[in-house]
Amino acid sequence: MRSPTLWLVVALLLSVALCLVHASLHLAWTFRDSAGETVLYLGNLTSPGGLHSWLSVITLAALGWVCLLLGREKRRRPTMFAGVFFLLLALDDAFEFHEAVGRWLSPLFSSGGIYAWVLVLGPLLVLIGILAFWHFWWLVGTGSRRLLIFLGFFSMGLALLIEGIEGDLHRSDMRVRGISLDRYMQVPEEFLEFFGAWLLLLCFVRELQDARASRHGGGGAASGPLPPPADTPTT
Repeated sequence: MRSPTLWLVVALLLSVALCLVHASLHLAWTFRDSAGETVLYLGNLTSPGGLHSWLSVITLAALGWVCLLLGREKRRRPTMFAGVFFLLLALDDAFEFHEAVGRWLSPLFSSGGIYAWVLVLGPLLVLIGILAFWHFWWLVGTGSRRLLIFLGFFSMGLALLIEGIEGDLHRSDMRVRGISLDRYMQVPEEFLEFFGAWLLLLCFVRELQDARASRHGGGGAASGPLPPPADTPTT
């Protein structure tokens, strides 16, 4: 249990560090003006080639894979379906499918203040999230893991809400230190998206380990001491 948890903690600390780098490079003039283009690119949270973006993709892909293994271990098809969904989210983060949908739909929703993809795909994501939350809430057995489930889905839902607000802020003329307000929202939005997936991955890794330990340990515990042979007299 220690090794996966250790790597997850390292990933969390790395994500926090990258968010701080992004805030420093893109929102603080002192660092932004002196940083090179490569550093700016790697520290960009929204670029698919940025370090934080790849960390989010890896976390979502690992979350999907662990859900597939957990669903097979517990013979729960909804868990496996959720795993496929998280894998699709990882592909979306890597190739920016929802941004492409937004650009295609933007002429139809040009008068609205919210991103087009949020208006179209947002309700579907909310519905899937509610169903997945309900399933995982009853799948895990302990209160601490239910807390991880709640905080994980809450963080991802809050990230979706912030991204919806970004569209309206992007069209606003308000600036702080010469930077539009939507740029300031990118740091909490991208981190919350990663943090939610991280919490769920931490929960399901532990759940998978317990399920495997119970299956392998149960057989040994059930065997116990062997009974005496039938033809052996007992007192």
